[in-house]
Amino acid sequence: MSIFQYLTLWSSVSVLFIFAVEDTQRMAFTLVLWTIYSYTLLGPKLEVILEAFV
Repeated sequence: MSIFQYLTLWSSVSVLFIFAVEDTQRMAFTLVLWTIYSYTLLGPKLEVILEAFV
């Protein structure tokens, strides 16, 4: 899976979670879990991507 495919998947799932979950705390928890999952999966690549945008 390419990085762009992964980011597209991540974005669409995140948007689904945001719209599906009305409870703010649960939504925040879900986003934190997604961030940890992304970092674990991509590792150093994610840091490079973040540095490119910051």
